[in-house]
Amino acid sequence: MMKNSSLVTIIIPIKNSERTLKPHLDSLLKLNYPKDKIEIIYSDGGSKDKTIEMLEEFKKNNPSIKKVEIIKLQNCKSPGEARNKALELLKAILYCLQMLIV
Repeated sequence: MMKNSSLVTIIIPIKNSERTLKPHLDSLLKLNYPKDKIEIIYSDGGSKDKTIEMLEEFKKNNPSIKKVEIIKLQNCKSPGEARNKALELLKAILYCLQMLIV
């Protein structure tokens, strides 16, 4: 593991990913990076399957990960739209941090 690791935020657009989500979540747990320095933002574009339930379960069962956030959007036109919504949130957080430093 890395000493003095920086916080890393991973943004993942997602929709109806029940079939492929388990291997993805397993791979996140195998990352060679301190779990308390990882934030994951899932931007869901209106899943109709069990994607949200699986993410909620992952979040509940892995409290060592600093943050798992699920943004629930409706009727996203594309993964890019879902990603951009998450980036808007991230930019707002970064801007607020910048304002505190200035």
